[in-house]
Amino acid sequence: MRPQVMSLLVCLASQQGAMLKSEDLLRDLWPNKIVTDAALYNCVAELRRLLDDGKHARRYIETVHKKGYRLREPVVFATNRTAKSDNRSTGNSEADTVIRSGLQRLNRHNLEGWKQAETYFRRATKLAPESTVAWQKLAESIVLQFGTFEKSADQLNEGLEAAEHAIALDDSNGLAWISRARAEAAIAKINGGEISQQRILSLYERAVELLPETDEAHRELGNLLVRVPCKAAAALHHLEKSVQLDSLCAENHFAIGQAYRLVGRPLDALKSLHRARELQPDNPYAIWDISLTYYHIGSLADAMYWGSEACKFERDDPSGPFLLAHIALNLGSSRLTETWIRRGMALAPDAPISFATRMAVACAKSEFDTAAGLASRLIPDSGEMRQVHPGAVAQALWVLRDLDIEQKQPEMALDRYRNVAPDLFDNGDSAQRVWLVAALDLAYLHRVMGDEARAQDLLHSVLARAADVQFVEREIDTQWMLLEAIFLLGDQKGAEEMLQSEVQPSWIRWWHYTTSRPTIRALRDSRAYREATAFIDAHRDRELARYQRMATDATRKARLIESENAAQ
Repeated sequence: MRPQVMSLLVCLASQQGAMLKSEDLLRDLWPNKIVTDAALYNCVAELRRLLDDGKHARRYIETVHKKGYRLREPVVFATNRTAKSDNRSTGNSEADTVIRSGLQRLNRHNLEGWKQAETYFRRATKLAPESTVAWQKLAESIVLQFGTFEKSADQLNEGLEAAEHAIALDDSNGLAWISRARAEAAIAKINGGEISQQRILSLYERAVELLPETDEAHRELGNLLVRVPCKAAAALHHLEKSVQLDSLCAENHFAIGQAYRLVGRPLDALKSLHRARELQPDNPYAIWDISLTYYHIGSLADAMYWGSEACKFERDDPSGPFLLAHIALNLGSSRLTETWIRRGMALAPDAPISFATRMAVACAKSEFDTAAGLASRLIPDSGEMRQVHPGAVAQALWVLRDLDIEQKQPEMALDRYRNVAPDLFDNGDSAQRVWLVAALDLAYLHRVMGDEARAQDLLHSVLARAADVQFVEREIDTQWMLLEAIFLLGDQKGAEEMLQSEVQPSWIRWWHYTTSRPTIRALRDSRAYREATAFIDAHRDRELARYQRMATDATRKARLIESENAAQ
């Protein structure tokens, strides 16, 4: 079922038999887009076909002539997915109606829906200023917008104030505690400040205490715990509890799917993420995580296919095209890589992710001057960290390091590392995901500068930490870091044995990086390296051929659907 068709069914069901005007459906199903009545007509026709709703005796969907549509059959919800806090009456019937309208838009899980929901909830706080539900939902709609997409600390502070006001009105409003935790964490992230992890944990634990049988409280606590060292089991316990409490909630399956991916259980992740997609076909985030999961296990054809599907929903988000450019780069398709880079550049030419992607492509092509110019855009001379994936930060650091070494200015590289990753110099326990890569590259720099003792200390630290690093950090793979650390410690035979015994399809995600790194240049002449390269190249060729077949089949299917809709 296409996303718009599913959304049409949800919209009609939410009205419990009341008529929905055609213009309202057009606005709700295609927000911020100009479409004709024919698009809605085709959508209704497709839904009728799927429901086997006969032409002469309409059982399910009734057309109200020149006005709109309604469901004829009564709607019964299989489970109550609304927390207790949502069910409270404000004592003002108009405010209750406004809140219900806001909830419908909030549950669309997209930016436009959250913006519309905020408008409704603001009105509800005016109609019922003593309603803890109205204030909590206002906080939730603001935090979702400005903590997810638009990144405004001022707006988030307003969301935090709304959550605190909801708690002041009713300390037992568990959802308000969740909104408060989300707001505080998002504000700290935007301002570059630190917030105690224990502080956020205490807020979510308070929510679970107040809402022990509410799936959202368990889901949010689990989402946080999965990123805390040694808390994976507790995280999965709460996330599994959320699924048990509401197995028809797509967000619950999405959250546990993400957790499975982060703790190294990709098959379980795919099962949960596909279930989330089935329950909520128009939510692109589950589809993106399906793509990422396939990417992490080396199934590049599936990663490219599902990423392309996700891009159909989030047409204004530049991160999608740039991620697909990375996948295409690993597939070995320069045409696809350039196509997706152009799409991303059209949306955000000066975004950090644009510089990061183009830098990776330049490195793969051995265009190191170009790569260095882009790296400097990611890490300015001030050394301030940009909002970008830590793997890109690590690559930018080593690209600039190699340029400084070539120009006989290693001190400049040392200062850059000191600014970006200061924990490398004080032996502290860094929370930065860039730590291991930076430590490995800094060890090489110390060796070039003649400080062998410091180089050895850092290399041994990499070996000790790589095995224990949080799974959530493994979006920067540890295998090649271990490989380089072993080699730099003088054990070339051990590095070659690792290449021979552990090479696997997932290595394709980082294999092209090794071609741009001087630290393992000597390994490239070894038999182990040649055999591993041959394995990766053969896997890449199979994946590219498989993706081309999948793309052809998808095009045929789309054309078939279009012809069937036109015939109806």
